[in-house]
Amino acid sequence: MGLFKEDSDNILSHLGQSFPPDKTKRLIWEREYLGIYLTGHPLDDYKGILGKIALTVSQLDHLYLGKRIKVCGFVSRIQRVRTKTNKPMVFTQISDYEHSIDVVLYPTVLANNMASLSEDKVILVEGRMDKRNGEYQIIGERIEEIKPMEA
Repeated sequence: MGLFKEDSDNILSHLGQSFPPDKTKRLIWEREYLGIYLTGHPLDDYKGILGKIALTVSQLDHLYLGKRIKVCGFVSRIQRVRTKTNKPMVFTQISDYEHSIDVVLYPTVLANNMASLSEDKVILVEGRMDKRNGEYQIIGERIEEIKPMEA
């Protein structure tokens, strides 16, 4: 007999059965609540193609400045803003295992690619590498989501 006259087995019986989250959901929760990934990394399913279809963020350096490049990474941050003409524009950040880089997406680019853009998706960004305020960034011209099946 318990302290509150109920069996300990009956206390949680009304909650029902729960199932563990899938890998993607678990990784999102880890980053959201702990600030780090513990059980894996969003790019683990893409190791076979990273660096083959495009550069990784870690491979970027000053030699690519001003050149058109393709970069693959996962979306780690999105900041949506409006231009003076009230069109949507996005400042986002893509990351790989070690580094991250800011990506600027103007309204003309977003018109065709908005569905590919959400946090924790793995994307391929085509654009020109630029330097602003001492930091490298990519002026995105095209983005495309990469699915794990392609990896």
